[in-house]
Amino acid sequence: MVCTRFKLVGLLALCATCCMASGLHAQTGRSRQPAAPQLANSPFAAIRSVIAAVGPNGLVDVGVDGDGLTLPMGPNGAEYSTPNRYRLSVKSNWPGMYGYRPVQVKIRAENPAASDHELEFRFVGGDWNLRYNSITARTKFMLRQGEQEASTTLLVPQFQSWYRCSWQLNVDGTRDDDLTLISFDANDLVANRGNNGNDVAAAGVLLSSSQQLAAIENLSQTHSNATVALEMLKPEEMPTDWLAYTSLNVVFVPAAQLQTLIDDHPQQATALLRWVSMGGNLWLVSAGSRWQEVTNVEQLLAAREGRDRPQPNEASPASNESSLPVRWKFAQLDGRALDPDQGALLLTDYEIAEVPVAETPVNPANPAAAAAAAAQAMIQPMIDPKLPKDSAEWFAVRGWGLGTIVAFRRNLHGRSEMDNQEATRVFSQSLLAPRQLWGGRFGSTPDDGNVEFNDWLIPGVGLAPVGSFQILITLFVLAIGPLTYWLLRRAGKLPMLIAIVPAAAFLATCGLFAYGILADGLGARVRGRSVTLLDQHTGASASWGRYSYYAGIAPRSGLSVPVDQAMFPILPNWSPVFGFGGRRSANDREIVWYDRQELTRGWIASRTPTQFHALAARKSSKQLQLRPTSAGMRATNKLEVPIMGIAIHDYDGKFYWCEPLAPDEVRVVQPLEQTEVASRVRRLFTENLPELPAGDDGRQPGSYMGYAISDSIMEARLAAINSPQVAGWGPGRYIAFTERAIELDPGLEEVSEERSFHVVEGSW
Repeated sequence: MVCTRFKLVGLLALCATCCMASGLHAQTGRSRQPAAPQLANSPFAAIRSVIAAVGPNGLVDVGVDGDGLTLPMGPNGAEYSTPNRYRLSVKSNWPGMYGYRPVQVKIRAENPAASDHELEFRFVGGDWNLRYNSITARTKFMLRQGEQEASTTLLVPQFQSWYRCSWQLNVDGTRDDDLTLISFDANDLVANRGNNGNDVAAAGVLLSSSQQLAAIENLSQTHSNATVALEMLKPEEMPTDWLAYTSLNVVFVPAAQLQTLIDDHPQQATALLRWVSMGGNLWLVSAGSRWQEVTNVEQLLAAREGRDRPQPNEASPASNESSLPVRWKFAQLDGRALDPDQGALLLTDYEIAEVPVAETPVNPANPAAAAAAAAQAMIQPMIDPKLPKDSAEWFAVRGWGLGTIVAFRRNLHGRSEMDNQEATRVFSQSLLAPRQLWGGRFGSTPDDGNVEFNDWLIPGVGLAPVGSFQILITLFVLAIGPLTYWLLRRAGKLPMLIAIVPAAAFLATCGLFAYGILADGLGARVRGRSVTLLDQHTGASASWGRYSYYAGIAPRSGLSVPVDQAMFPILPNWSPVFGFGGRRSANDREIVWYDRQELTRGWIASRTPTQFHALAARKSSKQLQLRPTSAGMRATNKLEVPIMGIAIHDYDGKFYWCEPLAPDEVRVVQPLEQTEVASRVRRLFTENLPELPAGDDGRQPGSYMGYAISDSIMEARLAAINSPQVAGWGPGRYIAFTERAIELDPGLEEVSEERSFHVVEGSW
């Protein structure tokens, strides 16, 4: 009853706030022009209109200009705050719903600063009630002595639709009320560009007007039921942190302009390509009717990979008397192309056996597998037999890490409706289709329950100790019943049963409760599963992992991960705090950006199974040193983690297997047959398959079916490594199985992973 009253009071307060804002909007309209022009000496963009928001002291006007939202506003336009004489502008028009949203913050002082000032900016975005379902991000930056301007970009993880936002600016530890907003409409900041997970979020760089139109038409053609949000950027406006691209589905660049981007803006190009390596999609338009620009593009990419000048790919079918360079392929348009595993295989350089692969038999005892097979059977009849065999007429693809680079020879949007329909069918039956939406790449969405959450729990943790409880309760019943009765009767004190039985029951209940807590422990436990692509020529690495947590008592400081590691929650669909299908989360999370990402509040709870996607793309100095000798292959473990086994494919086409290998240990191994090495690889994969705990048959209540993690890009790459179609992983490559991920951090100090499975695909 008390909780209900507090909720009612909060609801009434929220309604009152909304009514105040509505009243002001009724007087002034949704937005209005400022009373006077922007001050002439202002370095900020001219104020175009004014909106209403709620500040610490009531309703305030907020200016809308090219820099976003500006405070404070006076009768004559933008002014400076009373306590500090600062002006603040906040902007975030980045498209997309899920991902790290860049929020640009700019401070302008009326006069040069007399001394250094520490500024702390705190941003909150979330549901209608920001106190119960929101994300808070904060960071610090400096206004240096003698300077008038300071700026920063705050990355705010967005895991759901935002309806309300707020922000707060502290100057030297004290809040500036004139530069603080308690509540405002999220659409005033993000302009309706982040509230639909099915919309196509894209960015375009260096596109001409005709190419912009073609980009929108291409996206509309491939996503007929979605809204296209295309953000046009100048190269210098592109983020230099790959995390800022995580909300996007596609980035467009003219094929002929890629070299300009790489040469003139190397930081932006590096961040973009790191995002692509983490499963992103880079679409190169105007690649030429005969793929003229693809060879130039491949030269740029080969240089970044430390390879020689690319040669024509004689294995690829020619198109208009020209061929694709090595590593570029035409996408297959058969039914198997929609399988994420087959798409991942196409994007690799593995040696594929030219033999038909038998269909995997469906285990009738696994309802999830049976449902997937039934869904595939429904898709198969929809394949159009009249379509070409591959995408040679439209586009070519190339793998870049875990992502795709696509070159378009022409627009998907044709001259007739028949051409448009054919292009739509071509796209929807290629490997690009499941990769275009955020949920398709991740196999989950941060605001929706996942049907496969339970298949990667920490074994034996978080489950009721039924067997132990049955034994303890049986002993209790025997002790409190016949044994106590016999002892008290023998002592002539039977009336004491009235006091002894309730007291014993209370103590036994407390004991069972304590046993249930202590059986799982009070500390945190972690289980991980990941794949890392490591290019030892350049040091580039791309890691995608899935971490499962369980803490008897949640860590006081939460989780702490590197600043270039993305963390996205995976939600169960069985928790009572979620609505139908797990669609409504009730988490209030906080992230603090310092030298690391401090995930301080709401990320991990006591005695609650919790899971996250963890992604990182960075330079790495870690290596597995391999050197052929007369005695065999000499392997030195410089990956800094224990290795359970290594499959090696050398430049002479020989295969080796080595196990185990401790950090810094050196071992010389002899060559083996490829079939023997592949058999040992499959054994490790089989022993570490995700599986449901005992008593969970995979059935889900209701008819709602969401994304499945088994269809994610991470799992697709793991399946490709283990595919029976693979006759070799490519000369100069190895597959290492490690006890911990080499580039991912679970965020907890001094914690040992349990039953983890990490795979490193390296080139040397």
